[in-house]
Amino acid sequence: MLLLQHISSLTKRIINELFCAAESTIETLLDDPDALEEVAALLDYKRSWNRVGRKYGMSKTERNSLTPQCPESPTKLLMEYIVANDPRLNMKRFLEALANIKRHDIINELKEFFHGKISINVF
Repeated sequence: MLLLQHISSLTKRIINELFCAAESTIETLLDDPDALEEVAALLDYKRSWNRVGRKYGMSKTERNSLTPQCPESPTKLLMEYIVANDPRLNMKRFLEALANIKRHDIINELKEFFHGKISINVF
């Protein structure tokens, strides 16, 4: 239990330090194909993208419309949907949604992606 509290505390700290900048939006992620591929691969596994969509208030019908008829990634479709509906939505809110569904692995991947783009001090 103590370890889970520590992970949760560290995750919140990483989120705050990485993505408080106003210019960090989900669109920033869409602009980097490598980072998007990594996040998509992680969220596509076990339909985690569906849970993220629920966190953004998407109806079941809207989420089902993102289920691809071909091999395209539902996560990519979800990200495009989110950006189309609120292009200025910041990464902090996206990472909070990931933390809420306990996808700390994706948060850590994004930390690596943004590490080269902004200055951070995690420890």
